[in-house]
Amino acid sequence: MNDNISLENVPLNEKKITISASFSDIVEQNLFFCDKTLDILKLLEGPSYVFIRRPPLFGKTMTLDILHNLLEGNKEIFEKLNAKCLTKWDFSQKFPVLHLNFKIPIISYEHFVDSLTNYFFIVANQLEVNLQHAAEKSPNDILRAILDHLTLHHTQKIVVLIDDFDFSLFTKPETLPFRHFVSLLGQFTHTFLDFQDSIQYLFAFGIHNFSTATTGHFDIFPPDHSDDKKYADIFGFTENDISQCFKDRFMNIFHYFHVNKIQNIFNENTSEFNSNSDIIQYLSLCYGGYRFSNESSISVINPYDILSLFQHEKLDDYWLKVVLQRDFLYSSPILLKKFSNLFQVFPNFDSSLHSCIEHLIKGNLSLLKDTYQFFDYIINYGFLTFSKIPHVLGIPNTSMYCFLSNIIVSSFASRFKTPVNPLHVEQINQGNIQQLIDTIRLILIGKSDLTKGLSTPFWEFKIFAVLTYIGLIVNIKMPQSDEYFYSECETLNEIIHLFVLTNMEPSRTNFENLLKIYRNSIVVNPNKKTTICCLNCISYSHALQIHATWNSTPWEELNEVFNDSQFEHYTTPFFQAAEQSKQFHNVPNKNISFTDIIMQSIILLDEKEHDFYSLQQISKISANAFYHELPKEDLYPKVLLACEYLFETKKLKKEQRGTQFFYGLF
Repeated sequence: MNDNISLENVPLNEKKITISASFSDIVEQNLFFCDKTLDILKLLEGPSYVFIRRPPLFGKTMTLDILHNLLEGNKEIFEKLNAKCLTKWDFSQKFPVLHLNFKIPIISYEHFVDSLTNYFFIVANQLEVNLQHAAEKSPNDILRAILDHLTLHHTQKIVVLIDDFDFSLFTKPETLPFRHFVSLLGQFTHTFLDFQDSIQYLFAFGIHNFSTATTGHFDIFPPDHSDDKKYADIFGFTENDISQCFKDRFMNIFHYFHVNKIQNIFNENTSEFNSNSDIIQYLSLCYGGYRFSNESSISVINPYDILSLFQHEKLDDYWLKVVLQRDFLYSSPILLKKFSNLFQVFPNFDSSLHSCIEHLIKGNLSLLKDTYQFFDYIINYGFLTFSKIPHVLGIPNTSMYCFLSNIIVSSFASRFKTPVNPLHVEQINQGNIQQLIDTIRLILIGKSDLTKGLSTPFWEFKIFAVLTYIGLIVNIKMPQSDEYFYSECETLNEIIHLFVLTNMEPSRTNFENLLKIYRNSIVVNPNKKTTICCLNCISYSHALQIHATWNSTPWEELNEVFNDSQFEHYTTPFFQAAEQSKQFHNVPNKNISFTDIIMQSIILLDEKEHDFYSLQQISKISANAFYHELPKEDLYPKVLLACEYLFETKKLKKEQRGTQFFYGLF
């Protein structure tokens, strides 16, 4: 038996996957390679001058490296890989290749110019370009000298490959003017335009085409072909790519699917996947859905996520975490800031983000001309994509749905200013579900600008935002039904699987259906209590009532048969004007908010004394407004929250007397 097996003969499923590997690393170390060379040849069959936008980590650099070796005629490299292009490309064609990369960190504009100058000097030296009076030359002067040299010393036309063409425009400090960077890149594009008769191919790749940005303008060369349907499947993996390249690795991730109770993908009795198409479809739902042409039905799957999945053998949001440079993606101010920082160079990003997400929540976002220009940089970066429906935008996959939902929640949470009683937070962290619900409700009804005119699903997102605001870890998950929203909410001692529905009566049937769906898929944390809570909001013009049901029996002990004794039920008081009370004669006979009642109570007190009033006084008169009288000790903290909100919104004055605060009208 021959133990000296050559590297070229190592089976594909045994080759090591290394995310950071370059094309040369793959060839030299015989690493895993998903062969897309036939797709890449489409670039050489189309226009000679092409600019293409694609999200970060979607294979732009690898594609340029492959083009470089194809166009230099390096056939032996592709023979080592046994690449599909071997019989389709004429390797006798050998072109001089100028391969540039503009990925240069920026401190200032002057630093950027100096760095580019040094970079072009290095390229010129490698090509043995004779630069006279080099110290006096600008980056564009050196580029012209390089192109002159290649034209003079080769009979074949030149090939120009440019990676990260727009890197400086995305990463420049926010305080630096845009126009200087646009002007400098514009000089390069004009230089390439001047040499177009000497250029066989020019391929420039980036994330965004800044020629259409409001922040600057230059006539871009080469032309933008990003939306061309011929190139829809070049960047990213198609389902067919995954079937061919990864099918022998599917069993490597079986353990993860089994431990995490991911259903309908494999047969637990045989420890096998039901079919390859099942796992591919599941991965497409998690990481796929990217349509780069509005004229093509082809969608691709994020290549970075897929390679990372099979390298680490577990599902995770690999691409998002790298792009955002965060280890967590749950709702938080840090996450919102990281996301906003990606687009700091674009004006009015925050307002356009809210508008975009609002449209997506309510339905699909029509791709009107003005709309596309408004959101194109979010599309280009990979957070949105073309939908199956022509001229409509959508969220590509479940991973991105969860992420954007957490961004919405983080954005809403940043707008809450209502003070929270520290005692309440402590009770919440100890797992007091009733206190949690009361706090949610009080913050929402005390924030009228966030509650008026809301419709499904904004109530749900604002509830999750309250939880984020008071300190819970809130992680939105993709629900199994469009009837509710789902989030994992983590306190110090508990993980609450929270299902929120709006304007639907919470019933035993609803909860039983939730249990049937999630009973076998919720993974129990051994160090924390596991709670499943179904929360329903019924919203009116000025009022909010919440119904909730959650398990009182430990999750591990829940029986297969649904038993109402295993659960607790809670309904918040429905604050309503007392129809028979003469004191409240000028309060309309309709549902009103708790804050409205507190304001009315102070008005009634002020009619008599025109003074400042203690919380005890306000609480005493407010208690008469409810059909179901609340104990004073329960009412007092609610009155405090309402008074503080009215003070913050300049409807009340406040003064301190000793250790107590008193409130009065202006």
